[in-house]
Amino acid sequence: MTIDQPLSSAEADDRSIREKLLAELRAQRWAEVSPANVIVKDGIVHLWSSYLSEREKRVLVVAAENIPGVRRVEDHMRRVGPTLLG
Repeated sequence: MTIDQPLSSAEADDRSIREKLLAELRAQRWAEVSPANVIVKDGIVHLWSSYLSEREKRVLVVAAENIPGVRRVEDHMRRVGPTLLG
């Protein structure tokens, strides 16, 4: 895609899903997910992040699943210990 080409409807939908998910995560003080760690392609959300607890991980996945248009969530996250987060 070049700058001159309009987004396809699938690309626009993916962008909308990503923006809605990032807005939701920004609204949650506990969610520390970098925008670079959220990728959406063909309605499939890919989450790349670290988490401290299974509960935190599950809530991130559920937040993505609740965005309209999401077909599936692919979890690429990894658990870290509290000492690694500073």
